[in-house]
Amino acid sequence: MLSAIAVAGLAVGLAGALMLALVARDALGFNAFVPDHERTYLGISILSGPGMAPVVNDTNNSGAAGLIRANLPDVDAVGRLSEAEVALRRNGETTRANIYWADPEIFDVLRLPVIAGRPQAALNTPDGVVMTRSEAIRHFGRENALGAVIEVDGAPMVLRAVIADLPARMTDLNTGIFASGKSAKALFYWGADAPGTFSIGARTYLRLREGASLAAAERRLAPLIDGLLPAMMRGSYSMRFVRIDALALHPGLRPGARERLEVGSLVAAFILFIAVANYVNLSTALSARRWREIGVRAACGATRGQIAGQFLAEAVATVLLATLLGAALVELTLPSLNALFQTQATFDYLTHPMLLLWLVAGGVVLGLAAGAYPAFVLSSLSPAALLRDRGVAMKGRSVVTDLLVTVQFAILIGLMIALAVVYQQRRFAMTDALRLDVDQLLVIDAPCPASFRQEVGKLPGVRATSCAGRGLLEYPTFFFASIGNEHIPTDNIPMLPSSFPLFGIAPVAGSLSLLPPEGEEVIERIVVNETAVRRFGFGSASAAIGKTVPIPSGPSGQEIGSRIVAVVPDFSLLSVEAPIKPTIYLDMPHAPGGPGLVMIKLAGHDIPETLAAIDRLWRETGQQEPIQRKFASDHVEELYRDLARGAWIFGLFSGVAALLAATGIVGMAIATAERRTKEIGIRKALGARTDQVLILLLARLSRPVLWANLIAWPCAWWMMRNWLNGFAYRVPLDLWLFPAAALVALAITLGSSGLQALNVARRRPVEALRYE
Repeated sequence: MLSAIAVAGLAVGLAGALMLALVARDALGFNAFVPDHERTYLGISILSGPGMAPVVNDTNNSGAAGLIRANLPDVDAVGRLSEAEVALRRNGETTRANIYWADPEIFDVLRLPVIAGRPQAALNTPDGVVMTRSEAIRHFGRENALGAVIEVDGAPMVLRAVIADLPARMTDLNTGIFASGKSAKALFYWGADAPGTFSIGARTYLRLREGASLAAAERRLAPLIDGLLPAMMRGSYSMRFVRIDALALHPGLRPGARERLEVGSLVAAFILFIAVANYVNLSTALSARRWREIGVRAACGATRGQIAGQFLAEAVATVLLATLLGAALVELTLPSLNALFQTQATFDYLTHPMLLLWLVAGGVVLGLAAGAYPAFVLSSLSPAALLRDRGVAMKGRSVVTDLLVTVQFAILIGLMIALAVVYQQRRFAMTDALRLDVDQLLVIDAPCPASFRQEVGKLPGVRATSCAGRGLLEYPTFFFASIGNEHIPTDNIPMLPSSFPLFGIAPVAGSLSLLPPEGEEVIERIVVNETAVRRFGFGSASAAIGKTVPIPSGPSGQEIGSRIVAVVPDFSLLSVEAPIKPTIYLDMPHAPGGPGLVMIKLAGHDIPETLAAIDRLWRETGQQEPIQRKFASDHVEELYRDLARGAWIFGLFSGVAALLAATGIVGMAIATAERRTKEIGIRKALGARTDQVLILLLARLSRPVLWANLIAWPCAWWMMRNWLNGFAYRVPLDLWLFPAAALVALAITLGSSGLQALNVARRRPVEALRYE
């Protein structure tokens, strides 16, 4: 029984630790498939200013590439990508997809494996397109489709090269379609900024020469970038470079990613420790049963080294068996884990023999570590002591067992507290932190077609419609608002006044009725949020009404004074990891020439029929492209997918830890009962009742669990406080979670060991005293 518990617990623990390690390996191998990735960098933009946290973006000004090419001799190659959503049309069918407008030099920087054609030459022609293998098959039905034509936003373009597929979730490249940046269609993205303006939108990649210094290149580039900036942005904007294999864990680009990886690695180490501690405790109990065998062997001349070697060999063999079972468990469960956490972890020990070697080596090391204590302690005892009294066989064993069980349950209690905090933060982020109502709100990617919106508003299943810019769901554009002597970074979002009631938002001051319902061409009246009121120094929301704020207008960026007519509460459809910034809402359906959103509030009944009617009206009102719609609640789900994944990870592995802790306490109960059989018999013979013996045993088993709280509580408080500090808006760290986790751990202990303790307590005194 104890042997089966030991091997099964170790196998489960090894499988859990191995699965987390495989997921972590993917994050650490980000972009590692790119040749010379250790010398390849992506330019990022950092915007900072008084009173604001730095804002990091993975795009920069399109003019930076030319400056790098002309002024940085240590750069081998530089190229740009600019992501855009376009309409792709072939054989009369239109689909929408994201593509990259790309410089020909991009394939000199990112030298991706080529299947057919020459990618650089393909992008040197204005009508050239490069696709990955899977994209070529999707759009042309075959891999070898060189020369095939596809329309990109109405312009015919030719497939001139095919490259290998990009590893899923292992690269920052979001699409496998690269269209020539020399196309007239790309000029919108590559075009120079108007005087007095500065925009970002290009992804600039470079590869340094071997031995070149990145810091020196950044210092040389900084004054050149400053020359592109308007006067008000100098000192607030900088361009830096990040190695492409470090993008997945960059704190500015992916907040919390490194912390999540570290926490996952820590959880893996905890699971492994619990499994090994279980094995040490149970193998010690099993070894103590062999006191007579050890005494006879020692009396017959076996040396200490021979006895210890036997125990170590048995331990290594047992751990290797558990490793084999754990590997089989990983093979069975890894596809489900990948589906649950949306990862691409692979257990490819056949194609990567080093992984198999590390597994075997790790099993041997774990076996030696786990078997060391019982091996060297038992082999050190004299034959006379072993044969005379089995009670002295494991001096100090109780202290070591208690210590290991205490640490096990400290880890379990800490994981349960972490699980509760992550769940609370996820729930808060998706409900209270939104500060708006997204229920039954449908969002369609479209620049507010008037006829479609008018017809949809007549449907019985629709309450209301409105339009806004896409910056409502994505990172919005910003400008520097000149307030007094300050230039304050301020977001601006196009949004018709009818949008606010769709989200259940009412002004805290002023009135939305003063705004033209369908927008105005020259923005004379604006709505601001409460953060803008505070940051602009207006004192209060009511005091801000009637104040003017200079905002850029028209392609030249010339500023006009716009009057505040309403102040709304702070709200955001972006992540709670970032604070809400000063925001101005412009009375227009979308930015001129930019993408927009049609928002439709459903009545909540006959939803399938209403959605079908919306799709039909989309076609009937002359929209050429397929409708792209989703519910705002789905957007929120996607936004906090990583947070939800973290909750699942904590939940799953807290369950594994609880299972291992329960098996460990069962083994400890069995071992304790065997060790104290004579004592229990004497107590029963002297009149002790069954309930008294049961309480004695459960108190002994529960003591390490209670001590575990002294370790778990301060560690869990410190770790989760730091984790919550990574969110601009967060839940409080409730103190009741700590005793609650302790009670759950105690319940696991009593529930898993109670039956064994009851069986021992009910044993008749004669059976107990006859045991030896």
